[in-house]
Amino acid sequence: LRNEYNSLYSKKETLQKTYKSAEKEINALNRKLDNLNQYLNRSSSVQQTNDRKPEKDQTTR
Repeated sequence: LRNEYNSLYSKKETLQKTYKSAEKEINALNRKLDNLNQYLNRSSSVQQTNDRKPEKDQTTR
């Protein structure tokens, strides 16, 4: 019975370590995703302003 308990306890510790490392990895990936979304939003807004500038120049001419 003691051996079975020790076996289950070691499995529990292994699962906890795996869970904690997976949580850290998820947080890191979410940070990267947020950064990418910010970058893409900025680049798309820059493209929109670049697209609008020639239109404004054409209307002023």
